[in-house]
Amino acid sequence: MAGLEISPAKVGFVIIKAREIAAKVAAWDDGATSDHDAESILEDFSDDATQAELKEFIRDLNEDEQVSLVALAWIGRGSFGPEELEEALTTARSERTNRTADSSRHAFALRLSRGSARPPRLFRRGR
Repeated sequence: MAGLEISPAKVGFVIIKAREIAAKVAAWDDGATSDHDAESILEDFSDDATQAELKEFIRDLNEDEQVSLVALAWIGRGSFGPEELEEALTTARSERTNRTADSSRHAFALRLSRGSARPPRLFRRGR
């Protein structure tokens, strides 16, 4: 039994960043300037680094951590039950590619943060 190979702190970071992205609203005026005031913190400006930070973080995870993150997402959405962790890990590993970080503007991470993650297309599972 291998178990999860990702720390709770790393999973928490992905969830927090995904929630930050989800909370963004359209910018009133995107002048592509970094001179934004406190009231504009939730506006989605083109120079906002939140998505890039999350993408880089996921990309920098090692293979075991990425596999664990995907398996947790599948369990969160109900494709696997918690008691099926080993099967979820095995499936995630066998269906793995190198594009976990690039999955559709981090919708995957957002769904993970909500407990309803569907895998990115590279981790499709017919369950």
